[in-house]
Amino acid sequence: MPNSRYRALLFDYGGTLTLPAKDVFAAFAAAELLDLVHFTELMREWTERPVLDGKYTPIQLLERGQMSIPEFERLFAAEIRTTDGHVVEPKGLVSRFHASVQMDHAMEDLLVRARRHGVHTAVLSNSWNFDYDARDWWELFDTVVVSGTVGMRKPEPEIYTYTAELIGVLPEQCIHVDDNEANVRGAELAGMIGIHHRSAEQAGRMIYELMGWPPD
Repeated sequence: MPNSRYRALLFDYGGTLTLPAKDVFAAFAAAELLDLVHFTELMREWTERPVLDGKYTPIQLLERGQMSIPEFERLFAAEIRTTDGHVVEPKGLVSRFHASVQMDHAMEDLLVRARRHGVHTAVLSNSWNFDYDARDWWELFDTVVVSGTVGMRKPEPEIYTYTAELIGVLPEQCIHVDDNEANVRGAELAGMIGIHHRSAEQAGRMIYELMGWPPD
């Protein structure tokens, strides 16, 4: 019998519901003629650097809704190295990046199964762009929380409790799936069960076990 303790499944977007970040970075670097190693290091620094004394990186400010996309694009383009020395065009940079993002269909299938079992599904995303890929979100999710629209970002515990309250459940009734280990820890600090996503197969297996679903 399914485990009724967990009433909501929360999913990160990029790198969790999509193909791995390394694949996205590689596709974008190839399209823009970027130094892939430097681009990967820059992304890691700007997304994962701990916040000290309230000092956020440009990506972290964008994710909190505290920087506009055009301002971010100017800063981001200035930091990116290219393989042929050309200057990256700032305008439209975020949209061009997100054009390289592709959904992982195995994770989509997992979402469909969750909804079939009556489990509330939510996406909890540190978003760069407030409308990217939203075309399908309301078909897959009951609740959508985007960091830039709520002024909080993962791994801040407040965004997890906010999401649970929005759904109408306790944090202890939620499972959060994320490819970023710091975000998993943030969910756990808020009282949720955290799953560190490494692959659709691994995350799906853990969700099945926690939910008590029979194998397909």
